[in-house]
Amino acid sequence: MPLIGVVSGREVGAVNARGWVPGRQRAILWLLVTVATACTSSPKPGLTTGPSPSGVLAVQVAGLPSGTGARVTVIGPGGYNRTLAASGSLSGLGVGTYHVSAGFVNAQGLTWTGVSAPDSAYVAAGDTVPVVVTYTGGPATSINLTIAGVTLVQSTQRADNSVPMVAYRDALLRVFVLANAANSATPIVRVRLFSGGAQVDSLDVAASVSAVPQAVDTSSLAGSWNVLIPAARLQPGLSFQAVVDPDNAIPETSKTDNLWPSSGTQAVTVQSVPAFNLLFVPVKQSVNGLTGNVSASNKDALAAITHSIYPLSAMTVNVRSLYTTSAPALDANNTSGAWGTILNETSALQTADGSSADYVSIVSTSYSSGIAGLGWIGAPAAVAWDKAGSAPGVIAHEIGHNFGRLHAPCGNPSNPDPSYPYSGALIGTWGIDLGSLTLMAPSANTDLMSYCHPQWISDYTYVGVLSFRGTGPDQQPAPAPGPGLLIWGRIQNGNVVLEPAFVVNAPARLPSRPGPHRVEGFDAGGSQVFALSFEGEVVPDLPQGEERQFAYVVPLAATDRARLAGLRLVGNGLTAMRLPFAGLRSGQAAPAPTATATRRGNEVEVQWDPAYPMAIVRDARTGEILSFARNGLVRVPAGSAGVRVELSEGVTSQPVVTIVRP
Repeated sequence: MPLIGVVSGREVGAVNARGWVPGRQRAILWLLVTVATACTSSPKPGLTTGPSPSGVLAVQVAGLPSGTGARVTVIGPGGYNRTLAASGSLSGLGVGTYHVSAGFVNAQGLTWTGVSAPDSAYVAAGDTVPVVVTYTGGPATSINLTIAGVTLVQSTQRADNSVPMVAYRDALLRVFVLANAANSATPIVRVRLFSGGAQVDSLDVAASVSAVPQAVDTSSLAGSWNVLIPAARLQPGLSFQAVVDPDNAIPETSKTDNLWPSSGTQAVTVQSVPAFNLLFVPVKQSVNGLTGNVSASNKDALAAITHSIYPLSAMTVNVRSLYTTSAPALDANNTSGAWGTILNETSALQTADGSSADYVSIVSTSYSSGIAGLGWIGAPAAVAWDKAGSAPGVIAHEIGHNFGRLHAPCGNPSNPDPSYPYSGALIGTWGIDLGSLTLMAPSANTDLMSYCHPQWISDYTYVGVLSFRGTGPDQQPAPAPGPGLLIWGRIQNGNVVLEPAFVVNAPARLPSRPGPHRVEGFDAGGSQVFALSFEGEVVPDLPQGEERQFAYVVPLAATDRARLAGLRLVGNGLTAMRLPFAGLRSGQAAPAPTATATRRGNEVEVQWDPAYPMAIVRDARTGEILSFARNGLVRVPAGSAGVRVELSEGVTSQPVVTIVRP
């Protein structure tokens, strides 16, 4: 026997696959379940089988002027859907409940509205059920609905929708419906999605207001019909169309202008982008024990603004093992130079690791106002503090530098972008935070590459980052590692620093373009072993002015490494030299490359002769660099396998005789 069930009364108002509904809508689900008993025996003698039992729905239409067609819709079980323009009988109906509705009709200068009695009817086998639809004429409608335009946005969008979409990332479609007069209409908008010209989805969006507006209001989500286009639909070849009142439920003077675009579909520019791999590096300052607060529990929160604001799709966020620096204590104005030193070490770490990830070192500071972060322009290394509330924005700002962006001109930053298009670093176009469905006003928010607040991202910065990162596929295969010499240092304000070099097993990394600076290696006779011309990477956030840094891996055969007797850096007309054991007195013998280790609680204290100006301390099991350590002493976490130490005499390096364990 048939069983009819009703589920009703659920209030909804949230983002879902069918659209964004800030108000309420009431959904009624009619369930028809037919229970049958399987029978495998032959029919009994004297019985015959026949067609399934059926019924008839007799629809009578009354009240319309002669010759005027009605709009009666009948919907029933199994997807049954028929329309009638006049009285008639619908036969062969399966058992179940049928719903009858009447759409408006314009005729003889009047608008005719119909009422069905009853509006639903149960049809049993062999029954003929009557339904009467009565039309009543009234004043002609003066309302006309149109779609004034649409906006498809992920972080920011221009009025002409010229900001490309990022593939496989959610986007919000805003449809701006207008009426030509005051009204109380609440039409739905149907959005049809197409891929390669074939329809792949249809999304109905309920009205979020009690009347259709008469003017476009971009400042409120309540002023538009909004639907979240899921990431899976954002692929090259996407197009769409939108239609207001697709079922002709609302009387209008014309139905010919309800579709947008007026013909065909609107193509969407969808760009595939490489995956973005972010690696946080917790940094401990050995001078004061302060350690940057980043771990598996807060890494996603620290990366949240970066993830939501930039044109990124696939993104991974990981935390590296603790790194210990011997740099001086960080101070608010970088008088110690520690900020630049740690940034340079971060870059050397990323280079020596041979990683394609963007390295962001997280530090703790003893102050709450002052320098909060540094980042290379156009290269994947940055440093940011860990202050709650501030850190995610600082990280996003510094990663913006890594994505090739200069400062936006507000708050007196160094090296502002002369081409930034909006006065006061305003974002210039409407943006949206999809996570919270918060609109970002173009005249009330400044670009995140400025020093002013509140912040969002401008279309200028967004498209610049999209252009810098390029298109997919994801990451190119990493070059194979090999023996090379890590050469690194920095140039700033009449000072050049050439750090001790190390032999590493890493992919070659050479300058991407020549420049005014030069680093070279030479042998005992002064002959050149290698030479690099470079610009270096810009560090724009230091109060002392622009700084250039570099970190390269120069592939050198063992015979060439054996020839090296010195390194020379020339920049800004100044020269820095590195010679083996430069601190030893004349005639003093070079110390043996040895190190000792002593357990100190959860740490191991590593000591070596400070005639070796720097040591790389690695985890003996994983090989990860735990410190570029200076001054003959450092404490690092005591891993279960102990540590391995490599000592640089300034020009090359070698491992200690044995692995040292705590």
